[in-house]
Amino acid sequence: MHYENPKVPNEVNVSRVSDTSIGSYLEMIAVIVATFIAFFIIIYFFVRFFAAFLPYSVETSIANGFSDFASKNVENSHTEALGELQNLALNLAKSMNAPKDMPLHINIIKGNEKNAFATIGGYIFVTEGLLNVVESENALAMVLAHEIAHIKNRDVITAIASSATFSLIMAITLGSDDWLLKDGVSMATLSFSRAQEERADKDALLVLKNYYGHTFGAEEFFQKVLKNDTFSINFLNSHPNTQKRIGYILQTQNIDEKAELKPLSQAILAIKKR
Repeated sequence: MHYENPKVPNEVNVSRVSDTSIGSYLEMIAVIVATFIAFFIIIYFFVRFFAAFLPYSVETSIANGFSDFASKNVENSHTEALGELQNLALNLAKSMNAPKDMPLHINIIKGNEKNAFATIGGYIFVTEGLLNVVESENALAMVLAHEIAHIKNRDVITAIASSATFSLIMAITLGSDDWLLKDGVSMATLSFSRAQEERADKDALLVLKNYYGHTFGAEEFFQKVLKNDTFSINFLNSHPNTQKRIGYILQTQNIDEKAELKPLSQAILAIKKR
């Protein structure tokens, strides 16, 4: 049995989808996608810009959500050393002309990793490992002053806002609700731009110059990192261009100048002996 499709009557209009129609459809999709991307980019930079103007009280409120990290990792037995670090940090912040309402809380973290980082709410975490390798208060002050500068310059809140906004955008795009920064580890791994790092170094060196009268010793910890880059991978990741930074620090020093380094306190030396 042979079957043939009937002929379509002349009065019935049958049209094929033209290449022009497909092109228009694809163009419309491209415009929609580009609009969404542009919208997210605007939101991202809007949040990043205005985050720097948030009151410090807002930072403190947000930081309360990361208490689990501190409770699990902070070493509370170094009471005397912690008090001395806090006083040193406050004195450095004063020399930096930091805002009076800027919070500043120093904490010592357990472990051998050599690292220090600033977090939202004015928290600075210094590891036992870092305290074990610094040999002068000047070297320790450089590290603290650098992190204080990040807080004063609002680098931390800007990085937090950027990370949270990007995560939120990805969550909206992928349909996930797991977008908030969950703990202090997220804050510890925040990265700053090269310009932010250079500015923090510059501010820290000015503070050391005002506080000690010179910048000798400021390069000490960075030189140790460069000589043994395997002991502080996280520090290297968050503080790039170590060799260049050492060179910049050395340029601020007058080799003909007689400068004495201030020794570490007995309380901090006690940590080194443990």
